[in-house]
Amino acid sequence: MKLKTRIFKKQNGMSMVSWLLLLILVIAISIPATKIAQMYINSFHIAAALKDIKLNKLFQLNVNDPKHIKKKLLKSLAILNVTEVTPDEITVTNADGKCIVRIQHHYKEKILFNRYFTMDVDESVELPTANK
Repeated sequence: MKLKTRIFKKQNGMSMVSWLLLLILVIAISIPATKIAQMYINSFHIAAALKDIKLNKLFQLNVNDPKHIKKKLLKSLAILNVTEVTPDEITVTNADGKCIVRIQHHYKEKILFNRYFTMDVDESVELPTANK
């Protein structure tokens, strides 16, 4: 009687269980990463909105009115899809012939269960006031 011996082939590639574990790992990393990336993108949009106001020469003629500055800034942020910033987080101060516009915003994003990622955005720009 002949004994048949099984010859095991070497496995090529990954098994189905390995693929599932890799997929779970990729998903577990990508979900928090997208939430964190969105906060950073919004902080860059805030800086861009402030820079846009500084470079807008026509806007600087009405720089003495803080309500007008806040309204213009909030409109610019809405165009950039940053709706989290409120008028209370925008401060406008006039000092020494300059108008300082400052945005202070606190992001808090839930990552997993009771774990949060927080980020503080504090951006400011100086605008020269119109001489009267």
